[in-house]
Amino acid sequence: MELDLIDEGQYEQTMRQTVLPALEACKREGWMCSNAPGDDGTARFGPADLPGRRAVVPTSPDRLHYVCYEAARFDELGLPGSQGLRRGAVVISHGFTEFAGKYSEMAWYFLLAGYTVCILEHWGHGLSGRGLDDPNLVWVDSYRRYVDDLAVFCKEVAVDYGGDLPICLYSHSMGAGVAASLLERYPALVDRAVLSSPMIAPRTGLPLGLTNMVMNAACGLGMGQCKVPGHHRFDPHFDPGSVGNASQARLRWNHGLRAADPAYQTSAATYGWVRQAIAMSRDVLKPALCERVEGSTLVFQASPDALVPPKPQERFVNQVRVGGCQIDLVRVPNATHELYTMPNRVLSPYLERILTFFSEPDSLAGSDG
Repeated sequence: MELDLIDEGQYEQTMRQTVLPALEACKREGWMCSNAPGDDGTARFGPADLPGRRAVVPTSPDRLHYVCYEAARFDELGLPGSQGLRRGAVVISHGFTEFAGKYSEMAWYFLLAGYTVCILEHWGHGLSGRGLDDPNLVWVDSYRRYVDDLAVFCKEVAVDYGGDLPICLYSHSMGAGVAASLLERYPALVDRAVLSSPMIAPRTGLPLGLTNMVMNAACGLGMGQCKVPGHHRFDPHFDPGSVGNASQARLRWNHGLRAADPAYQTSAATYGWVRQAIAMSRDVLKPALCERVEGSTLVFQASPDALVPPKPQERFVNQVRVGGCQIDLVRVPNATHELYTMPNRVLSPYLERILTFFSEPDSLAGSDG
């Protein structure tokens, strides 16, 4: 499936004059309650007793914010390229320090292809609750909060919008690590999943065992909500030199969104967050859990990726495959971590592969390519 991508030379103009007004016309916002972990830090639920969505006011400290774009209302706009089809719903699970608005362009393409789009802002991100006051920092008490929140969102919100049609999952980085855990613990929730540059393990600069010892010690000293060394507060100035191989137009636009709203300026991890990222990695890579994955899965690996290591991704793919699940690894050379921000020459085949996979779940030719 091929779509016309936004011209990078007219990116900001197209986003402001075409994409954002169309998204606003078919947008629904909502709030739900985050699911705190049990006293021992583990989840309180299993596949058979996952709770329903609990209503919450936007000022609640346990709030989760989400945005949905309805394909039916989008089609009523009669925009060029809209296919007038109903293919189901795409749930977007965003990455570390991200927020719903950063995925407006991807939502636009999914809508053009006939999918309703549902985006949950994870705990500690965007307009969702944080558990601390500093908008620059990301903290979580247990990674299972992320997983259970996403599970409830898929079960309650995405199904409401998708109905009997397929529920597909598009995830990036931290959100893809969360998605991997969801596929293991709630294998029947989604029909197909894309894990883009998944954080199967964080890149910390030290062996994970040593990093974990440092994180545990810091948290034991009451520093769980303190910023880790090497991470920095949000810088409102855009640095063109930081673009690398990505699209400068896309990165400049995304940076502008962050600069305009303090809620979108999360930029640094806490000791508690890193500890939970390591805990998630250890659990996700357990062979017994990998073997539970059921839905067809497509994993994209950026090369080189400065933010997440490739070996844990490959180990995850191999272990899921041993369990009998259909899974494919696609390597994208000369690409940065955020594949959806690459220039059109890279974004086009990336998006085409995703849309083909979503519409034809058994078409995984060219594995490990």
